This record gives sequence, structure tokens and C-alpha cells, in this order.
Amino acid sequence: NDISCNGAGDGSLSVSLSSGQGPYLYTLFDAAGDTLSHVSSNASTRNFGNLLPGTYAVAVQDGRGCRWGDTLTLTQPDPLALNLADFENIVCGGTATGSITA
Repeated sequence: NDISCNGAGDGSLSVSLSSGQGPYLYTLFDAAGDTLSHVSSNASTRNFGNLLPGTYAVAVQDGRGCRWGDTLTLTQPDPLALNLADFENIVCGGTATGSITA
């Protein structure tokens, strides 16, 4: 799943295997090739969460030594933009006389 808001670190990716024999070794790498997660599991699915925007590589090795890998890019939406059309300053401190129109 891509990032929900610009700058958020809530992206995720899931790996689901349809063959092979456990245990499975799941490894997640960032774009620089650094290992972010290295997990051994008997489960044929693995979710990686709390990811930032960017390109990731996933490598899986099953219990027989068979290997599989792929890459995925998580994107984020553009930042919110706000253009103020008009504003009115507060006349006297503490009074609610100011306004902003977007």
C-alpha cells in the first residue's frame, strides 16, 4: 500500500507465496541495498509495514534453498497546498475580528 499522506511513514508491502517449502527467509532491502528486515517464518505470507516512500527489494528463500525476489516502489501523494485569497487582521487583541479566506 502506498503512503497515505505526504511525508508519512505508513506504507506497506505484502509477500504471498503459492509454492515452496518452509521455513521461509524473508529479507527486505532499501534502495541503497541495506537490509531493513530479515525474518525466518513458516508462514507463506509476510507483511512489511511502516515504510517511507521509495523503492524496496524483497528476497525470499524457502527451506529447500529456492530463491525469489522482486522490487516495488511505494509512492506518496503531493503535499497539501493552501493559497490564502484574503485575510483581515484582528482589530484589537483578544477579540475575534480577524478572518482568513482560502
